[in-house]
Amino acid sequence: MSSAYANEIVRLADDLLLGLRFPAVSSEAVLHKAMHLARVTNQAEYAEYFRREAEGYPDSYDGPRLLRMSGRMVSDRLFIQPSILHLERVLPAQRQSAEQARQRFLSASGANVDRHLGTFQTSEASKTQTERVIDTFRRETHSFAAMTRFQALFGDASGNIFDLYRRSVDGLLADEAADAISKFPAVFERLAAGDTEAIGHAMLSCRRIVEAFAERICPAQAEQIEVEGEKIDIRSGNTKNQLRAAIRAATTSDSRRARLTRGANALWERVSTGVHADIAPDEARALVLNTYLLLGEIAEMRASVRN
Repeated sequence: MSSAYANEIVRLADDLLLGLRFPAVSSEAVLHKAMHLARVTNQAEYAEYFRREAEGYPDSYDGPRLLRMSGRMVSDRLFIQPSILHLERVLPAQRQSAEQARQRFLSASGANVDRHLGTFQTSEASKTQTERVIDTFRRETHSFAAMTRFQALFGDASGNIFDLYRRSVDGLLADEAADAISKFPAVFERLAAGDTEAIGHAMLSCRRIVEAFAERICPAQAEQIEVEGEKIDIRSGNTKNQLRAAIRAATTSDSRRARLTRGANALWERVSTGVHADIAPDEARALVLNTYLLLGEIAEMRASVRN
């Protein structure tokens, strides 16, 4: 990324963040800035999100990920359709209607109580749904602007840091489990395809990499072993326990051991689930990267112990 381009992205992101700081700045103004920033940075998913927020979601819209992201899902088959601009225009009237319904309910008596209660609950629910969508829009837009700004400022630096880490770790991983680690390029190729089947295959490969790595650094055995005063089973198939035992043997730091054990457990659960369930491409990429980083850190710790 050139310096001039990065500076322009930072300027646009700062302008968007400034608009979000003030509730008086309309969603229309925020939306125009966000759409422009998404286009110039080629962020397709956010560009589609902002376009849909500007135009509304048609009856036939079939994009559950964006509907969840926007806070518009009411049920599996029902979602809030109007544009963010329309919702912002009708919100004052909805608030007034809900307040009037509340006052009528509070002053009602006898048989009218239930009727006014139902009216109040319906009005309050409509107002709350609209407020939720508007709040979600501003929150998502803030996250988008902050993330884009960070990438423009530090993208090259973080890439250099990762390259240094990769050069350090690749050899260690190859020493520990060469056959397993050699599968990483194929995993990234599958992710590049982007379709659900390819992502499922990538998650399966990730799981096999973790299994092979765990077996290499803590070979399965029939007898239980003691880890932190607890007897655990490390027979074949108990991958989480094998990783836990290896982490325990590789560091004396309680905080680092706890962090890595939590990370290993969470990673294992997610790559196992990802084999059988739909998973978004961005999460799949993050899981593959997390797999590489976690195994790399364990390999580095083991190398330090040996040395």
